[in-house]
Amino acid sequence: APGGRVCPERVTIYLGPTFLAPLSGELSFWERPHYDIDFQLARDAAENDTYSVKIPSMQLLSAPPAPYGEIRPTHPTPEADHTVTSTVASAGPIDTVLGWFDAELAPGMLLQTGPGHNTHWGQLAFPVPLFMAEQGGQFRFRLSVTRGHMDLPTYHWSGSYTDPAGILRLRFQRSQDHRFTPEDAVTEWLD
Repeated sequence: APGGRVCPERVTIYLGPTFLAPLSGELSFWERPHYDIDFQLARDAAENDTYSVKIPSMQLLSAPPAPYGEIRPTHPTPEADHTVTSTVASAGPIDTVLGWFDAELAPGMLLQTGPGHNTHWGQLAFPVPLFMAEQGGQFRFRLSVTRGHMDLPTYHWSGSYTDPAGILRLRFQRSQDHRFTPEDAVTEWLD
């Protein structure tokens, strides 16, 4: 109707690097045999999927992230492809990129789902190869969202880490499409 509003009117998406040891624990479960069965392929598939998590507080190793992008809710989910670069604020391990959103429900009414906000949405975790980041290093992360089966979103993510001296140390590529062909995922350590 003329003058009507869609609720939410706008959704702002954020992404930031962090270390989630519990998520690493779930992935590392598949590294060793269980009942004399090698489950390495299950780990490879698990590294190419996303995980719903609820982080009680902000644990990012970068400054608070700038918005990844804004979308206006539609059906089906709009496709997206954006890259964010984060400067590492404090040295430490990184094994995950967290994604979350803020939704403007009405003027002055903001629903926040980031770390430290208790909602049923929580955050979305994108596993990345575990590495030690140095203060001042640059972490580049690209997230693409395409429409998959039944118009559900399919996530593809890649990135790199460059140390403070400007030396590229890591490149990686993951995708939910690689869950069943994990050999197509890429991790490249550069010295």
